[in-house]
Amino acid sequence: MAETGGVQAVREGDVLLRDDEKKTGGAQTLSDNDADVEYEKVREERQCLSMPLFKGKNLMEELQFIYYYHSTKGNQFFHLVSFPVAFWGFLSLLAIIPARPLLGVGVAPLFGDSVPILPLVPILFYVVFYAVIDLLVSFLWLVVFGALFICSEAFVNLSGLSVGEVGGIGAGVMVSFLLLQLLGHVIFEKRLPAFRIFEFLVTTPYFLMFILATRLGYRKRVRAIIAEGSAKYKGTERRVFGTKRS
Repeated sequence: MAETGGVQAVREGDVLLRDDEKKTGGAQTLSDNDADVEYEKVREERQCLSMPLFKGKNLMEELQFIYYYHSTKGNQFFHLVSFPVAFWGFLSLLAIIPARPLLGVGVAPLFGDSVPILPLVPILFYVVFYAVIDLLVSFLWLVVFGALFICSEAFVNLSGLSVGEVGGIGAGVMVSFLLLQLLGHVIFEKRLPAFRIFEFLVTTPYFLMFILATRLGYRKRVRAIIAEGSAKYKGTERRVFGTKRS
């Protein structure tokens, strides 16, 4: 129907562009009915999850909204680098919470004065939540989070720094690299971010890893639909210094 010779098609408007045809400028036009069927097929690929905290009625519209505010490769790269580093700082802060008040004296000697169980809680949340949406994205973040967990535990227990020093460094790294994300919006998007907490902490990291995966060939059709639908959010943003975009 929408694919010829095993070449995957991408819907853009009412036209399906195959990968080879996009390179040459050619296009395969389908009937409105066929295009709608293909479009709905893509939308149903685990992108119709609905939550009250999403912008719009489902995950697809949430991702379209996020794409509008993270449409440039530069801003996406800034976020993809800064979020893991900030998360490392957060894990380091969790790791210095004393074990004895939480787990008792008998458990504390296993890990000294730190509780590696606490840093695992946010990791578990992200991995499980993302797995509901997309297993590959969940696995990729699991690899990243696992590396960050090991690094944070090594830093806390092997650095020889005091609890106060570790906490200060962890907090400083977390805040500094979160602010870098704001800088990415100003430099590359020329507008301020949306300032939505759930998006900032949960769905944007998912979006970033998903977009990275699509650039490597994974589910390109979905990325095309996300990019196409993001245009409807024009006018919702603020430019730098709070001026509304025309």
